[in-house]
Amino acid sequence: MRVSVLTTDSVPNIGGIADYLNGLMSSTVNEIQWNLRTTAPGSPEEDQLLPYPVHRFSVSTRRLGDHFGDGFAPIRKLNTLRWLRYKRKENFNLVKKTVEEDNPDAILFPRWSEDSHPWFQACIDMGIPYIIIAHGLELTMHVSSSLESARRKDFSRAGTLFANSTRVAGLVDLLTGGSVPVFVMNPGIVPRQ
Repeated sequence: MRVSVLTTDSVPNIGGIADYLNGLMSSTVNEIQWNLRTTAPGSPEEDQLLPYPVHRFSVSTRRLGDHFGDGFAPIRKLNTLRWLRYKRKENFNLVKKTVEEDNPDAILFPRWSEDSHPWFQACIDMGIPYIIIAHGLELTMHVSSSLESARRKDFSRAGTLFANSTRVAGLVDLLTGGSVPVFVMNPGIVPRQ
């Protein structure tokens, strides 16, 4: 099985999601052909130490004030619409490149965020199954009504859902109405020697 991973959070970043993802990929590298595509900074020397290929990429960001007229609400809305159209195309091209270069059976997203929502839509548009790992916070954090709808849609249209605990699996079931099976994959513990 070939699985590509699209993420903004991977090693060498320090943190639970990056470690969880690295542990998952490293421990299953004999069963799954992984390809990591990440925005996390790193070096070729660090990447060579990992048992799976790493491709680094960057994505465009937008902050208020970046464009002329952001201080004036009607123009800011136009700027935002232009930005969203651009991001949709950029994300579609990233997923397309991933599919063309990696030929994956699925794309894994190690967490849901408002920034990753366009990637899920691109997967739907291209007909590529995607997998989401839920950790909890992304299910309990308050988001706008439009993002709430996007979150529900993203989880409900996933090919496979994983949760890092039974409690989180219950939250995913509540969100999706049980429309997609949720598999619990607890974080592992590796004792230091």
